Amino acid sequence: MQHFKILAIGDDTAKKVQLLTTFIEGKYPKEYIPTVFENSTKTLKIRGKQVVVDLWDSTGFESLSSIRQPLYSNVDIILVCYSVVNKNSFINVKNKWYPEMKSLCPHTPFFLIATQSEKRNKCCENKNHLISTGDGLQLSKELKAIEYIECSAKNNENIDYIFEQCIKVLNPDLHNQQSYVQQSLYEDRSTFILCYLLFLTLYIASLFIVSK
Repeated sequence: MQHFKILAIGDDTAKKVQLLTTFIEGKYPKEYIPTVFENSTKTLKIRGKQVVVDLWDSTGFESLSSIRQPLYSNVDIILVCYSVVNKNSFINVKNKWYPEMKSLCPHTPFFLIATQSEKRNKCCENKNHLISTGDGLQLSKELKAIEYIECSAKNNENIDYIFEQCIKVLNPDLHNQQSYVQQSLYEDRSTFILCYLLFLTLYIASLFIVSK
């Protein structure tokens, strides 16, 4: 069984707690939303193999860099988060969180995650504080993130997808196995079609012979 440590970093306003809690529970925590996400694990079963992800969050330590540093220990992948309706959280990705991550984990792969995507079209006030998809894509390219993903914990959109992509990066063998399975299915389907066409040809030929 494989274990992977995934760390979410970003301003507290990036709503990382909601993102991680929704992934753990499978639904948005409507009754009670914790202010701090306690370290949690979740076991995933992917194509018959069990994978355990250890989830960590920097929320609660935003102003305490010395306390945050141990969180980066032995981390396998990082989610750098900001909210699409909070411009400061977006600015701090480049000015604060990315430099910190690179100084402590220079070779660790990371995703750029835009949270609260459901609020972009509903937010009527302070339009200047909204972060567009284009802004996110440009920053992702500039920082060389693996992928830019927009998500909504409230609507449970793209939450599972984020962690599926993490597993694909962390477990290339599983990804290759998936490709092999898809290729095998394609080959089986092609064989079936050829056999069907051969049968159909023989059937038509037999009808022609009988008619004579």
